[in-house]
Amino acid sequence: MRKRVRVVEGEPVIYQEHLVSCCPGPPPLGHHPILKLPDREGVGILDMSAPVAGFTTPQRIEEPANGGYSSLAGSYRARDDGRPDALSHAPGLDDLVCFVSNPRREFAFSAVSVPEEG
Repeated sequence: MRKRVRVVEGEPVIYQEHLVSCCPGPPPLGHHPILKLPDREGVGILDMSAPVAGFTTPQRIEEPANGGYSSLAGSYRARDDGRPDALSHAPGLDDLVCFVSNPRREFAFSAVSVPEEG
């Protein structure tokens, strides 16, 4: 596997590319970003290749008894056409949403931006 990370002067972006070779059969791959967005509603924008499925974990990933809170567990499903509905998130909550890309696609992407911070 080869990973390439680059930045371009004047662009507020980190480009990452993963090239996988010499594997027998199709390997299961995933991208797992962990994001800390500013504590203001609607500040971040998530863009991605159209998924074929999207869902949350069946149980909450955080428990109030342990000082953690989540809001989407067991309640989120992508629409029938595979496109994700608009997700909103309240400050102080931790949620996990899994989106599955079409395995027939040669290229898939995900991007997060915070426009007011450039």
